Amino acid sequence: MIENRFRLAVLLLSASVLLASCSCERATQLKVEPGPLFLLNGSGRLATFTVYGPRPGHKIATPYDTDSILWQIKAPEGYFTGKHVEGLRVKYGEIPINYVQAAPYASKAAPQLVQGNLYFVLAETTDAAVKSTMFYVGKDRPIEVDVPDLCIDQIGGHVSRLKCGTTEPYQEPADIDNFVRMHQVVQ
Repeated sequence: MIENRFRLAVLLLSASVLLASCSCERATQLKVEPGPLFLLNGSGRLATFTVYGPRPGHKIATPYDTDSILWQIKAPEGYFTGKHVEGLRVKYGEIPINYVQAAPYASKAAPQLVQGNLYFVLAETTDAAVKSTMFYVGKDRPIEVDVPDLCIDQIGGHVSRLKCGTTEPYQEPADIDNFVRMHQVVQ
């Protein structure tokens, strides 16, 4: 009887240690709503939040291209000090409390988003995986879109848009509205 109690105690203690050591990471989630307003959830902390726009003459943003950053905020006390993303709401162009605007510089307002363009959003988080998405600025609301053939190559600080799996330049679709309808992310 005492031996069974001892075994049960050891089992419960082992289970407690395992649960306590679990990081319980929950992947970062990002949802785009009218505004645009970005709703975040997960177990991480928001280090930076960046919106990239299309290069001149294009309709689709170039992800990770520093020259294409339209708006960026960051945690001012350092990369690991951001707010928990669970329930965090970030409205484009509005700097959340305890963040600073890193782009555009000199406290300029974020540029207006253009209807008919696709933008790339990157939420860099600590303690959980980063999350990104592309969204289309529609007449009534933003629409999250998957752009399946767009890959990025970085060589010597220069960002190139390539058709995935090739060395060919990425060609934007001629009918962007139809492309959005075909590749809309269903939530």
